[in-house]
Amino acid sequence: MASRYAFFTPTCRRDLAHFRLLRSSIRRFAPDMPHVAAVQTEDLPAFAEFADEPNLRLLPTAELLPADIERERRKRAGRPMRINRLERSLQKRFGWFPRASHDGWHCQQLAKFQAAMDPAFDGIILLDSDALLTQPYDARQFEGPAGTVPVYASWQAGVAPDHWMRAAHQLLELPLPQGGRWWYVAQPSLFARVHVSALCQRLASRFGKPWQNVLLDQRPGDLSEFTLYGVYGQFVAAPESVCFGAGDQHTRWVFTAEDRARLDALLDACFAPGSPLRFMVIQSDRHFPVEGWQQGVYARLAAC
Repeated sequence: MASRYAFFTPTCRRDLAHFRLLRSSIRRFAPDMPHVAAVQTEDLPAFAEFADEPNLRLLPTAELLPADIERERRKRAGRPMRINRLERSLQKRFGWFPRASHDGWHCQQLAKFQAAMDPAFDGIILLDSDALLTQPYDARQFEGPAGTVPVYASWQAGVAPDHWMRAAHQLLELPLPQGGRWWYVAQPSLFARVHVSALCQRLASRFGKPWQNVLLDQRPGDLSEFTLYGVYGQFVAAPESVCFGAGDQHTRWVFTAEDRARLDALLDACFAPGSPLRFMVIQSDRHFPVEGWQQGVYARLAAC
């Protein structure tokens, strides 16, 4: 019988060192878990070292994105980043350069939705390249009562809805919440096939065009796959199909300068036997290069 879920990671050559760490942690703590990695097509040769790994499928973005979107993404990937940033800014402010959002970040979000509709699985568990497992995988984290699936939603009272939430509610024709906002971004996060399929069908039906184009028609930066999926799951999906809980309950993020300064202590806490912290996200950042701390992760993995 096929596993109910698969890990899913969008990645590229720039994230190769982080992806190695993620794969090392999966081999240690979830060796039997299927893992699908969506690699930018032009970067696939850089991932040749993983070609024969069991339970890992390297999937070029050309197999997940419509051909015209993949062509535009590759075109933009081959240009200087400053030009792409300028065009995104001009599209956001004035509506110029309507294809400015066909870049790697936005296309990764499309790839996640497409991968979640793979009939081989009931859904995907999203893990970015800069995430890693620190404890044995526990499927119960992603199981809800009576056959439901979790939707991660945390209420933030007194915080105005952000641009991600505004875009999601507009796409789904829903009123914005009053008195605060819901927060849906989490690592890892589960996208259930039944909900992603219904969401994408809803968008295509409402706008009369492929759902991929609907999402890329949003202003650059307004699309958040986590927020759109979370809003759908919370306010549109059948209530009996979902359960709710705060995200990141078992994840330690390393994000701030203070976090980075005490990384060794945080690694010890996450890798300690029986720790409730099962995942870490050490955010990829040019100011915190992986070369300075990756050996500490490998050493702890080897000691487990």
